[in-house]
Amino acid sequence: MYRCWGLIACISLALAAAGPAAAQKNKAKAVELGEMLAQPCMACHGTRGASTEQAMPTIGGQIESYLAGSMKAYRDGTRPSTVMERIAKAYSSRELEALAAYFAVQPFVRPPQATDPDKVARGEAIHMRKCNRCHLHNGRDTSVAESPLLAGQKLEYMQRNMVEILAGRRNIEIRMKGALLEITPEDIEATLHFYAAQQGELP
Repeated sequence: MYRCWGLIACISLALAAAGPAAAQKNKAKAVELGEMLAQPCMACHGTRGASTEQAMPTIGGQIESYLAGSMKAYRDGTRPSTVMERIAKAYSSRELEALAAYFAVQPFVRPPQATDPDKVARGEAIHMRKCNRCHLHNGRDTSVAESPLLAGQKLEYMQRNMVEILAGRRNIEIRMKGALLEITPEDIEATLHFYAAQQGELP
């Protein structure tokens, strides 16, 4: 009887140890596949997803779950797009998830952008009042909430996305809808300038 329980304990320990190792191996395979598929994406989104164009978001270093969800939404037609919907339809769910895994492990590059200092100052105050619970550390940290990285994201891209959100063409969480109802369009624009002005990483 004791030998039986000992055998069960050994098997349980072996399975527990194998779990993380298997997950790590699967993640590495996904990143490898994503790298193979990512070359066409870099024509618009820049090398390793570091965009050099204001209209194109930086996707290198963005949250994996957010990237995968966005690409699937483009493919399924639930997120508006002029180009991405057609591109995403060419990939399977597994391939989209692999692309997300690859870009998520790249550095999030934040080159300086032209922003309005007055709007940045106003936006900081709005961020602290309305956005800080989800977009932590000025939009750099997403460890608590599944929110996209906003710090250093392209201003023009964020402005276009906000137009889509306010027009009801994009699905967003209820808590964000509530926050947007409590601030003015000028507040929103100022907050976007604040995020765009952020440089560097978490201390």
